[in-house]
Amino acid sequence: MSSESGFCEAGSLSQSPDILIIEDTESDAALLQRALRAAGVTNPIHVLANGVDALAFLNSKQRAVEAGGPQLAAVFIDLKLPDKSGFDILKLMQGREAFLQTLRVVVSSIDEMDHIRRSYSFGADSFIAKPMNQLDMKELIRSFPDHWSLLDGPPADSNAASGAPRPKDPYDEALHVWTRNRELIQKLRETLEAVRTTIDDREETLVIIETLTEEIRNKYPQSNNPPKKPRKNLLL
Repeated sequence: MSSESGFCEAGSLSQSPDILIIEDTESDAALLQRALRAAGVTNPIHVLANGVDALAFLNSKQRAVEAGGPQLAAVFIDLKLPDKSGFDILKLMQGREAFLQTLRVVVSSIDEMDHIRRSYSFGADSFIAKPMNQLDMKELIRSFPDHWSLLDGPPADSNAASGAPRPKDPYDEALHVWTRNRELIQKLRETLEAVRTTIDDREETLVIIETLTEEIRNKYPQSNNPPKKPRKNLLL
């Protein structure tokens, strides 16, 4: 594991809140660190390679926060760990006051969208796809500007400096739609939870949600896809 594993990087600003990377693949952890530094992030970085150590670190951090210490700035969580899962980490952090201001970023493959959606239900704020893209890191930092200590003059974007157009990432919209609409999605999540707790029948709740989803799809159909036949509206 890298030289930053398990402790603060030498020379980091002591007053900056920490960043935690939970990643068992050394090359992926190193790539994340390089991307953060290349983007001008100066926060101390800790790297842990398994879930047991991560949970112990977070419990210790919670006690420190409760004693008046600073919260973590951000946690990057690999969903696939050798002993625990990233979901275990998210569950521990979810709802705990010590981590309310901590940015939780899932690191996963783009083909694991079901896992990513599940991560959001456990409180994840955003995700970065593997293999990590420097542009994704910069977008994350722009979307959540309050979680980083940055250099006064962050490294210039090489594409912008050369005048070359920024390359298009075909997954860019999928990767960051949750980030850009974080507050709206949280309100929607709370509304759906209210529906679930009001209606005892789980299947009826799901049918209502599917009905509303189809209504929206039929209102804004894609040009190449014919509208679906709407269900009987159960809300009427």
